[in-house]
This record gives sequence, structure tokens and C-alpha cells, in this order.
Amino acid sequence: MAKAVDNALASGATLLAEAGTGVGKSFGYLVPVFLSALNKKRTPIVISTHTISLQEQLLLKDIPALQKIIPYPLKVVLVKGRGNYISLRRLRVAQIKAPTLIQSDEFHEQLYNVSRWSLDTKDGSRSDMEFEPDGMVWDLVQSDSSNCMGRSCKDYQRCYYYQARRTIANADILVVNHALFFADLSVRGKGSSLLPDYRAVIFDEGHMVEDVAIDQLGDRLSQGAFHYLFERLASSGKKERGLLAGDGFTAAKQQLHSARAEVDLFFLNIQNWMNSHSGAGSDRTSGAVRDAGHFRVLEKNIVENNITDTLTDLSKKLEDESADLPDEEKIEFQSMADKAVDLGVRVREWLEQQHKGNVFWLELAGKRALRLNLCRAPVDVAPILKEQLFSKDIPIILTSATLSTGGKEGFKAAKERLGIDKAEVLALESPFDYYNQSELYLFKNMPDPASQPREFEEASLGMICKFLEKSQGSAFVLFTSYQFLQRTGKVLESWCRQRGFPLFAQGQGMTRNRMLDEFRASKNGVLLGVDSFWQGVDVQGEALSNVIITRLPFIVPDLPLAQARHEAVQQKGGNGFYDLHIPQAVLKLKQGVGRLIRSSTDKGIIVILDPRILTKGYGKRFLQALPKSRLFVDEVEQPSSGVG
Repeated sequence: MAKAVDNALASGATLLAEAGTGVGKSFGYLVPVFLSALNKKRTPIVISTHTISLQEQLLLKDIPALQKIIPYPLKVVLVKGRGNYISLRRLRVAQIKAPTLIQSDEFHEQLYNVSRWSLDTKDGSRSDMEFEPDGMVWDLVQSDSSNCMGRSCKDYQRCYYYQARRTIANADILVVNHALFFADLSVRGKGSSLLPDYRAVIFDEGHMVEDVAIDQLGDRLSQGAFHYLFERLASSGKKERGLLAGDGFTAAKQQLHSARAEVDLFFLNIQNWMNSHSGAGSDRTSGAVRDAGHFRVLEKNIVENNITDTLTDLSKKLEDESADLPDEEKIEFQSMADKAVDLGVRVREWLEQQHKGNVFWLELAGKRALRLNLCRAPVDVAPILKEQLFSKDIPIILTSATLSTGGKEGFKAAKERLGIDKAEVLALESPFDYYNQSELYLFKNMPDPASQPREFEEASLGMICKFLEKSQGSAFVLFTSYQFLQRTGKVLESWCRQRGFPLFAQGQGMTRNRMLDEFRASKNGVLLGVDSFWQGVDVQGEALSNVIITRLPFIVPDLPLAQARHEAVQQKGGNGFYDLHIPQAVLKLKQGVGRLIRSSTDKGIIVILDPRILTKGYGKRFLQALPKSRLFVDEVEQPSSGVG
């Protein structure tokens, strides 16, 4: 792998390198990156990851180890988004204005703690805190481009954000996350940038590049964003709080009152439109396609736009009435004015469906009080990535344990989805002995989950209990449906308690990291998880010896983005199911199965309850992608050739 990466860096090629667990992917690209950085300084190389845990592994373990072996001075810098840093000027203003900005005693105490922390923080970023302030408190003090005074700020020289920027400017290697990388790519098209120019990019966890690109190049505008802006200006509670609190600002307050009313009316009209289309189903003549919680919008201007002009007027009033304030206060008003305009522009763009090649939908969100999100996303990011990234004359390396769906054309789907015309490919199997370290259990005699969902669920519950007994807990049970997870959790609650198996179910109020920490510590726990537990989770040793996968992880076909992408493939003459859904599901299954064997000493069982992997023709594509484990079908061991 190191040789392939070295060749790509030297030739400017694009490389897709699939490397199974245990190959040592990070060292496979870090060694040639180090050598390349030593030979060609000035312009940095970017290493982009999806998860914080991998960034920590690189910065705290792998890179320091290599720097001892390759004893040449190289500057490696972790790049964080601007909102991660505190603004000393904004902190000072927030402290002065706290009585009129903050409502609760708890938030006042949090601001005080942030202030104390700011006196001895190392880098001024949130990760340096030992506590987590509420988002509302942090929003008052975070660095923000819309209210930055730049060099005219008296805190400029000691500003943590600008100190970080100066550090970045002299770096040889930049470590970023995918979200920041594609946020930078998005604004570069508008003549701005978040990162300096770079001469090569390494995407570790490369299987997530497409999803993150779609997210960053789209938009999700929440109903709460409007109310948050309004509360920052003037609270709706009994005590007057916010920038407009106190005497004066009469015109701005009046316009704010009008804006609140117009926004409430707008979302009421949206809700009424949704209700009138609640039976739309898949009728594309009605202007909407819906499933539970998602309403795809197929026509422009579904309701009247009464917001954009109102918010523009609010912005103008804020600017006018803050014109004579001191600069430090005026810039806060200007920031709110800019945010008001931005919200209005995004509403207009969504209603008029201005972004070509995007799918537009409404989303219901929130547990207590339902809120609406106006959403859009590019149906196909391949043309965008091709133009803005892969057509550039720089080497780009993507690596992951799951880039190929297997076989001669295994990398074809990834290249098509990312807009890569030409690339070197490399598939390296894991050095682990899967045949002797793992057993794979498949079933022909289970009910079909598509045609017999109730029967499949009932049979699955019995099988889950049976295999949990076999492994004595120490298991992940991975679901594609949160509802099925909840029903299973209720059944297993007393069953696990009787056997002394600690049960951890996603969605019960515990954070993902805490769930994993407690699961590892338990040694015989049972963890029920959906999407986020299929990947990016590393549990070595006896704590995890059983991975049960309930269903093949096909995406929900009725979700607006999935539906639009399916239609796009069909329009090009392809088959949406075979060309889009199956490759995605194969890679997701590989990720789920990959949770089990994380070291050369791990042992355990993989249980896939969905019979379609054996009963459907497409099942071969899933089997082809799995590691070569000992195979049991309906609990009968098969010939020693294994699977995969």
C-alpha cells in the first residue's frame, strides 16, 4: 500500500486503496506522505478523516510514532472549524451584556466557567474544555466570520482562531475532517476558502466521502433557526432579553414582531400544504411524495414567500438603529442582520428550487415539539466532485476497508458515484485468519423480511436469544430499523437481566461513546444499535465475540434523496436496485461484519438472519464481499472452502 500511495503522490494519480482490517492503512499512507512532505515543502498535504477517533489515533499515536522513526522536522497541524474557537472580544461583550442576553442562572454560571477557562486554555478551542457549555452560551462567545473585526480588533494578536490560522500557514501536513474539507470545497466556488491551497489529499475512511459531500453541498434549514435568531434579538418571555433589550431600537422591535408573525404564518402554510398532500404517496402529479416524516416537494413555490422581504427589512432596521453604537456592539447587530438576510435568501432558494440537480423535501424533526426542516441535496455529486476535485492536477488517495463490492468490477460503483474517470485501484485483504478466527451463520429457512415482515421479526427474536446464549452476551445486534430495535430491546430487557448480560440500546439517552465505554467494560454486554454502530467502532478482545445482523442494510427506498437517486439511475438506462441500492448495501454489510475481528487474537461468530443472502440471485454479490469464514447454513457446517 505504501508503494502504491508513493507512486500516486509522485505521478499525480488518483488511487482507490481498499485495505482490510489489520493491514495498517494509516502507516501505509503516512510513510509516503512524510517522505513527500520532506522533499516538497511549502504547500501542505491534507489528510482527511470522518471520525474524531481516527483523528485522535493519527495525532496521538501513529504520527508521533513515525516522527520518532523519521527524525526530520515536520509540522503536522489539526485544522478545526472556526466555530470551535472562542472569541475573546465576543466573550468580553457577552460578560458586559449578560444581564440582557442570558435568561437562566444556569447559563450565567456556564458563561462564568467559560470566562475562567479562557484565562488558561492552551488553544482556545472547545476540545480543551473539561465541560460542555450549552449551545446558546457558546454561540455568544464563539469565533464567527460574520462578526469578526479582523486586524482592527484589539485582541487580534492573541486571537486563538488567528493563531491557529498562522500555524496552518506554515504546516507540512494538515489533518482535517471530511465535513470541513467539503465545506471548504463548497465555498471555494464562491471565491473564498477555509483551508490553504494543498498539493495532495488523503481521504481515510474514504467510504464516507460521498455522503459527507452530499450533506455539505446541500442545505437543511430548520424552523428553529428563525426562532433562535429572534430570541437572540429579543426574547419572547416575560423578562426582556437580547440585543434589542432596553430602551430604544423601536423600529427594529416592531419589525421583529412582524417577522415573528410572518415566519409563524409561513410554517403554518407549509404545514397546511403538507396536510393537504398527506395522502399523496407516490403520486407525482400532486406535487409531493411522502413517507413518515419526509415530504418530497416536486413543484416550485408551494406556498407564498412572505419571509424573504420581511427579513430583509429586519436586517435594514438593525443596521440603521445600530449605526451610532460603538464598533464592538455594532458588529453584533451587523452579524444578526447578515443572518436574517441569509435565512431569507435560503427560503427563497428552496421555494423556487434554484439549485439545479437537487432534490427538495420537507422533514419533520424533534421529539417534544415537532419542527419543520426545509431540505435539499444534490442527487448526484459525481459531476461536482469531478469538476471541483478529481479534475484538478493533484494526487488524491481514498482508502477504507470498504471501497470495493468485490470481483473484477468491484471499484466501478465507487468511481461512478464520486465522478472518477481514471484511477489506480488496489485491494488488499486483511492479514487476519478469518477462517480460523470466525464462524459465519446464514439461514435459508428464515421468513423473508420483505414479504413476511411480522413472521421474520418473530423468528429473529428467537434466533437473537439463541445466539446470545451461544456467545454468553458480548454481542452487537445491528438493525436497519429503529422501531425493530426498540421492540427487540423490550423483549430482551428482562431476558438479559436474568442472565446477567448488561443491555445497551441506542436511543435510551446514553451517548454513543459512553455506550461503547460501558459495553467494553462489561465484558459480556449486549449492544443494540442502528446506523452509526455499523461502522467506525473498534472493540477488541473478549468484550465483543458475536455480531448479529438482522437484515441486509438496504437504504429506505422512499426517502426523498434515495428516491431521486434511484430515478436518476433509471433515467440513464440503468437499474436503480442493482446499480445503486445493492452496491451501497454490500459496502454497509462489509462495515457491519468488520466490527467483529479487530486484531489477530479476536475470535467470534457473525450471524446474518436475513435469508435473502442465500435465496435471492443478488445474494451472491453480498457473499462475494464477505471474509472467508467457516460457514454454517441453518446451523450445518458447509465444506471447508468457506465464504467470500
